[in-house]
Amino acid sequence: MDVASWLRSIGLEQYEAVFRENAISEKVLPRLTAEDLKDLGVSIVGHRRVLLDAITDLRSGTKAEQAPPEASSTTAEPAKDTAAETALTCTADEQSFLLYVNYSPNKLNNFTFRTEFFMDPEGQRTGVVTNYVDGALGWQHWFSPQVEVRPEIAYYRSLNANAFNGNANAGIPPTRNWAVIAASDLIFHF
Repeated sequence: MDVASWLRSIGLEQYEAVFRENAISEKVLPRLTAEDLKDLGVSIVGHRRVLLDAITDLRSGTKAEQAPPEASSTTAEPAKDTAAETALTCTADEQSFLLYVNYSPNKLNNFTFRTEFFMDPEGQRTGVVTNYVDGALGWQHWFSPQVEVRPEIAYYRSLNANAFNGNANAGIPPTRNWAVIAASDLIFHF
C-alpha cells in the first residue's frame, strides 16, 4: 500500500509531505495514535478523527483496497439504498454567552453592540480547539418598509491558541489569535 495514495483516498493529501518526511510507511501507519498525529502537526481535530478512523479500518481490514475501474466486472450491481442506514447526528459540544445592547434613535435606525464568549472544545468554528471572545458594532437602517441594510464590524480573539490567518485545506496553520471582520446584509422584504 502506498501511504500517499491512501492519504489522497481519504481526502487528506495535504499531509503527504509530512508523512514522507517522518518516514511513515505502510508498516508504521496502522500503529499511529492521536498523540502521534499531533506530533506530526495534524492540528485540526476533524482531520485527526478522519485519520484515526481510516487507521482503525486498516487495522481491522474492513476497508478492502478498491480495484481500478478497468478491472471491475461489466455486470453492474443494483444500487443500494443507504438512506435508512445513515443517521446524521450533531454532537458538537459548544456553548456561547451573548450580550446584545440595542439603541434606536428613531424608527429607521437601530444600533447594536454585541459581545460574545464562545467555548469551542471540538474546533467547529475555525478548526482549532479554543475559546473565543468577540465584540461587534452594527447598524440597521430601513430605506423603506421593503429595503434595509445591516453593516457590522467585529473583532474576534481566540484565547488559548492561534485560530486565524491559516488555511486548513492547504495545510497552513493559523498564525494569529485575532481577526477583524466587516460584513453587511442588504435585505429586500416582499
